[in-house]
Amino acid sequence: MEERTELLALSCRDFAGQTASAAPTPGGGSAAAYAGTLGMALVNMVARLTLGKKKYAGVEAEVAELLDKGEQIRETLLATVQADADAFAPLAAAYALPAGTDGEKAAKAAELSARSHTAASIPFQGAQAAVEGLEIARRIAECGSRLVISDAGCGAALLLAAVKSFDFTVRINLGAVQDKKFVNEAAQEMAALVARATSLEEETRRLANERLL
Repeated sequence: MEERTELLALSCRDFAGQTASAAPTPGGGSAAAYAGTLGMALVNMVARLTLGKKKYAGVEAEVAELLDKGEQIRETLLATVQADADAFAPLAAAYALPAGTDGEKAAKAAELSARSHTAASIPFQGAQAAVEGLEIARRIAECGSRLVISDAGCGAALLLAAVKSFDFTVRINLGAVQDKKFVNEAAQEMAALVARATSLEEETRRLANERLL
């Protein structure tokens, strides 16, 4: 078994290098979580630069609350960088199980199903967090400091990219899951998350564009 890489301890350069290598992790799910983390960080930065400004005193309490929620989402997405990678090793081990007899085939299919279920659930939860982040981004684009409003738009774009990337990661892992009810529900819920994320990003971009000049 390959030694576990502590992805969060890597520099940006090393993380990108590891992603570009032939190593199985980090893959799309971890990269999606990293993008989402950066997107949420940008939105939170706008919130922080709004606090304490007389011009925005009327939204001070709301922005402080949004920032608190945004920081929780940022931490969730950051943890998903490692969690997604950690889910791969047991999945790879399941694919390596013998399948020479009917009993072995059944055992392998069951193990693959269980591991794939986990591998799909982690990016699904990441997508949910990123959509919550986009809800915050939309409001921050509307009421945050105009001086850094472009960063709210950038943050929303990264969060949308995260959701769309999580969608790929969820769906590729659903193929081996035996619980077809879960598969169908997860696919439908992911489609709804992508649609919601797309709508929120478009609205955030519109709000940010209106306040750029």
